[in-house]
Amino acid sequence: MSQASQGFVPDKVQEFNRRASQDLSEASGAQKPQRSSQEGTPKKESTQNGTEKQAQHIGNEKAAKPDEKQKQESYALRQGHSQDNKNPFSPHMYRNSRPHGHFEMGPRGLDYSPHRMGIEFSNRLRDYGPQRSTSIHGHELTDVPMKPEYLGHRSHFGSQIGPGGITGHPDVVFRHDYYNQMGFSPPRASRFSSQEYLNAPGQYGRWPDYRAEYRQRRRSQQDLHSMDPGPESVTALREHWDEANARVLQRKAQLDAMLGDSQRYEARRRDADAWLARMEARLASMSPPGHTADVLEMQLREQKSFHAEIHQYKYQIELFGQLTQRLIAVYRNDDTTRIKRATEAINHRYNELNNSIIARGKALNAAVSSLQNFDRSLEKFVGWLSEAESLLDAADRDPHLLKDLQSEIETHRDVYASLTGTGRRLLGSLSSQEDAVMLQRRLDEMNQRWHHLKAKSMAIRNRLESNAEHWSALLLSLRELTEWVIRKETELNALAPPRGDLSALLKQQDDHRAFRRQLEDKRPVVESNLLSGRQHIANEPPMSDTSDTEGRENEGDSRGYRSAEEQARELARSIRREVAKLADKWNNLVDRSDAWGRCLEDAVQRVRNFTTSLDELSSRVQTAEAARASWRGPGDARDARAQLDAVTRSRAQLPPLKRLADELHGQAQALARDKIQLPEHLLARLDDLNTRVGALCAGGEERARQLAGVARDGGAGAAQGFLAGSVEPPWERAVTPANVPYYINHELETTHWDHPKMIELMNSLADLNEVRFSAYRTALKLRTVQKALCMHMLQLPAALEAFDAHGLRAQNDRLIDIPDMITVLTSLYEVIAAENPSLVNVPLCLDLSINWLLNVYDSQRTGQIRVLSFKVGLVLLCKGHLEEKYRYLFRLIADPSCRVDQRKLGLLLHDCIQVPRQLGEVAAFGGSNIEPSVRSCFEQAAAAPQPSSKPATLDRKTPGDI
Repeated sequence: MSQASQGFVPDKVQEFNRRASQDLSEASGAQKPQRSSQEGTPKKESTQNGTEKQAQHIGNEKAAKPDEKQKQESYALRQGHSQDNKNPFSPHMYRNSRPHGHFEMGPRGLDYSPHRMGIEFSNRLRDYGPQRSTSIHGHELTDVPMKPEYLGHRSHFGSQIGPGGITGHPDVVFRHDYYNQMGFSPPRASRFSSQEYLNAPGQYGRWPDYRAEYRQRRRSQQDLHSMDPGPESVTALREHWDEANARVLQRKAQLDAMLGDSQRYEARRRDADAWLARMEARLASMSPPGHTADVLEMQLREQKSFHAEIHQYKYQIELFGQLTQRLIAVYRNDDTTRIKRATEAINHRYNELNNSIIARGKALNAAVSSLQNFDRSLEKFVGWLSEAESLLDAADRDPHLLKDLQSEIETHRDVYASLTGTGRRLLGSLSSQEDAVMLQRRLDEMNQRWHHLKAKSMAIRNRLESNAEHWSALLLSLRELTEWVIRKETELNALAPPRGDLSALLKQQDDHRAFRRQLEDKRPVVESNLLSGRQHIANEPPMSDTSDTEGRENEGDSRGYRSAEEQARELARSIRREVAKLADKWNNLVDRSDAWGRCLEDAVQRVRNFTTSLDELSSRVQTAEAARASWRGPGDARDARAQLDAVTRSRAQLPPLKRLADELHGQAQALARDKIQLPEHLLARLDDLNTRVGALCAGGEERARQLAGVARDGGAGAAQGFLAGSVEPPWERAVTPANVPYYINHELETTHWDHPKMIELMNSLADLNEVRFSAYRTALKLRTVQKALCMHMLQLPAALEAFDAHGLRAQNDRLIDIPDMITVLTSLYEVIAAENPSLVNVPLCLDLSINWLLNVYDSQRTGQIRVLSFKVGLVLLCKGHLEEKYRYLFRLIADPSCRVDQRKLGLLLHDCIQVPRQLGEVAAFGGSNIEPSVRSCFEQAAAAPQPSSKPATLDRKTPGDI
């Protein structure tokens, strides 16, 4: 081996040191020297200049003061880790310098990557220099013993250590591989023997195991080979940076252009989408092809205009497609899938729109052609019918001709259906009545001939196929049809008769139409079977009068053997019977169905007329009632005459209302006789209108009578008009022809015998029913009525004076009418009002008093009560001592000898008991039957015999009837 290859520092390391020194000199000019922070303490490694000074300082001290070896060894011990970091051959070198960079072994030897790490590696070599032996090239180690970690190499100890010696030591193998990896030969120490090498751990300490770190460095060699040289990498980095910057600017400009193109594309796409949506909406709103020439012509013009607009817009669609292709070509390196899909969707919608309008044009043209060809097709079909009918006679004898004719009929079935549908559509669209009648006649003739042709051909076919099995099937079919007809008769019987209002009758009409459709669907089958049966029995002898007997005999002999002729004859008789039976029942069913349909139509029309007349009557009655509501009390005779003229004109309109109401009543009765039951609300409405018409007539007569009286006597007859102010709207006070007042609520359209205040009063009396004892409860109710009528202010002497002043003395059995009662009560309430003007409303109190007296003594509203009842009713409610009231009531029924018989006492007690009866308390006072009480009274009093030989017997009649 040569001297270079055996040296401790080979040529490669020297070349590395030379390059590192050159780089250090270049870098030292740009860096400032570092100063030591403390005297006597070596500065930590921070820069390359500081590292050089530290290494030089350590070398000088070793040369100048060799006697301070112990101090240097102590210093070296403290700096052991730092020196290992500076030693390029130390394993700590790579561990500590890895974050700053790494060395790379290239194909030409050892090389360095970053410039900075090269300078740092050179400094570490110089720091290591003072610790080496001065005779290292002479293979002498005289000063400082080398560290054992640099001595373990196979090449050095191979000649001195035998088998099993130091050659197999693992650290020796590791160091040898380590130097070989670094690219130079391991160092030699000729003065070290194997024994010294093995004793080195005792002197220098235990050798560390660098195998794990060695394997880690071997794994990281791929990182050592990946670095580029420093200066070249910086230049390449700058070039790469400039290139990347240029590309970024180019890409930005390209994206700006792409944004503008995308915005123009989106605007075009939105315009196309809006136009397509508008055209699609117009297409969807188009009505289906019409059935008349005018409608079809208008629709064709609309279709052509629409198609022209679509064709005109095709240029815009093509421009949009060209724009899309240009964008795809310009930006082919970018993702253009979205604009492709959007353009395809626009093109697809445009094509669909174009195809739809073309298809609509074809449909419209076909409809126009169908209308134009209808007459020609109808004439052609009728001509074919004539030919088929002529061939049908010959087909009766030729089965093959019949088969061809049947095929021809099936072929023309679609033509017939098409002509029928087109004809129906034309019927609905024709405006001329004459044209419609002519077309209907032609269609009916065509339908009749078509059905006749089919039925006759089917009958001929059945007759040509005359055999026992075929006629047996015909007989079975006839029987099944007869059963079906019987079921339909049962359904028709189960259907309700025409009744109800208009909606119910219309529902029944719909049911009848459904039932009729079932009959029409079955009609061809029934008629075909009847025709086949009749054709079969046409050649058979007619049944005799004893046919039923013959049939029963044949049925009796059916258990025995019968010849073929007998079976055929029996089959013919059975077919004859079933045909006659089916024909009879079928015709009966059809006739009943027709009659039911006519009855429903007539009922619907009659109910419609009835409802219309009822609405008219209701409107006219409301008008008359509104006019009556505007009536007011006459002020004087002149006003009364003016109102009388108006009432006369109004009354002239009432007779037509009466006649109309009578006609409606007659119509209702006629409908009931025809078993057409009107709904309850219509009948109730008719009754209400009749009542209101009667009330209008009676009110008009009474109004005219009152106004005539006022106009005649100058206001004396205006008493009832004075009482009209006792009610407020919507109530109105009216009187019957018998001068009985009643009250109308125009808001609810109801009439009442009781005054509105009387209704409230009676409702308030119901709240007193909670009082336990009947005497107290009755007294409270009487007191409430007394105060409501202001009778608690009427003194008994004043009432008696009023009776005498009006000539009611000794007139107890005479009847008094309502005007006379009003006269007496007016005088009484004038006395009360004079004493209490702020507490008494004379019209209201007077009207309530009349209402109370009529409720108690004239519940039937005859308009008259007995004078005795009138006096009793007022005396019981006026203010006075109880004993005085008893004396007066007794004087009313006593004779001049101050005696009372049973009849008069019964009348008095009857009039008195009516007051608690009206208050609902009659049960607490022995009931309304006072006869036992009268009889008991006379028995206990042991009175003398009565003037009459027979006591009076009270019946169960009202006071007016008594």
